[in-house]
Amino acid sequence: MTVPLPLADDAAAPLVKLGHLDELWFQVGGTVCNLELPPLLHQLQPAHHSFGFLDLATVERVLEESVPLGVKEYYFTGGEPFLNRDMVAILEATLRYRPGDRAD
Repeated sequence: MTVPLPLADDAAAPLVKLGHLDELWFQVGGTVCNLELPPLLHQLQPAHHSFGFLDLATVERVLEESVPLGVKEYYFTGGEPFLNRDMVAILEATLRYRPGDRAD
């Protein structure tokens, strides 16, 4: 069930400081997919590019920001993550943060 926030039209959404995060998901593949999928998944089709690839520099910046939050697991998703030309470099950068190696 979803409950909308009671905001006035000109009010900004409230911000909540994030103190801890166990896992972090990256949408590296956007909506780009190399497969023809059923109509219910129309947003994930070869010709649908409404949300592009996440670049390596952005991933590296967010990885750095994730350390103080205690992230232990990183996940990669999208249409098809390996269509992102930076995917191998993204995985290599993530492995430098030794995910799964931290005990809290």
